[in-house]
Amino acid sequence: MKRITFLTALIAIVIWACSDKGSEPKDNPPIDIPPGAPVIDSLSTDRGYVDDSLDIFGENFGDSQDTASSVKFGSIHAGVIFWTDTRIAIRVPEGAKTGDLSVTVDTLASNNVSFTVYGIDHIEPDSGGLALR
Repeated sequence: MKRITFLTALIAIVIWACSDKGSEPKDNPPIDIPPGAPVIDSLSTDRGYVDDSLDIFGENFGDSQDTASSVKFGSIHAGVIFWTDTRIAIRVPEGAKTGDLSVTVDTLASNNVSFTVYGIDHIEPDSGGLALR
């Protein structure tokens, strides 16, 4: 009985030791992204308010931001807090709206990632009245 328990434990240890989840291949980037282009893998959150900080995780961002590198919410440029090859920290810019976020390095654009911006999109002061109760 001790031999069976020992052999079962030994087999379990060998199987556990040989399984390395960290070596699984990453998902391939979207097909329309050229080789060497920045790739956004994930965001620290997919929603927030104007002026919230946001981390973008991915690859091929470059070691530091240069004049040809940017992060945009649609066509609105985000303020960069810091920039590394695999992580960019930004602030959600004034004027950002719910939609796609992207990173551009030199002339290469990343995949788009959806981001929801909370808040008022616009105010039309001439379309309503003021009521007092």
